[in-house]
Amino acid sequence: MNKQQSHYELRTLTEMGKYAHITRNAICAAIKKGHLKAQRVGRLWCCNKAELDHYMANKFNTEEKRQINGEKVFDLAHGIFSVRVAHKYLTEKLGKSINIMTLYGYLHEGLIGGYKKGKSWVIPVQELEKYIAVYRRAEAEAEREVD
Repeated sequence: MNKQQSHYELRTLTEMGKYAHITRNAICAAIKKGHLKAQRVGRLWCCNKAELDHYMANKFNTEEKRQINGEKVFDLAHGIFSVRVAHKYLTEKLGKSINIMTLYGYLHEGLIGGYKKGKSWVIPVQELEKYIAVYRRAEAEAEREVD
């Protein structure tokens, strides 16, 4: 092993794939797209574990990156969520999970206010808070009826 390779903990696409539990083709595609920082040393691609861990942690975090005409579709800092993030938010707040397809149904029926931006549903956090309040009221009324 030469000096240039010594500071890399993972040396081949196969080693990186085994470590991250993904295929070597997926690793290669991520490198080519610039999503994963790696360096070619001779005929080997080299990447350290910290870079690979960072890539895996952010691999599915597309909500914050998606843009239409230069404007963010979702803005988590300002409470504009995707359906997936809204699902996680409701699961945390309600203490139980609702089916994500049910959430889409609520959007279509107007039970949760949201709007389409491009092909994506966008849900303001205020609409989720309204739904949570209605859900908790219904839950409390159901408990009173049982007593």
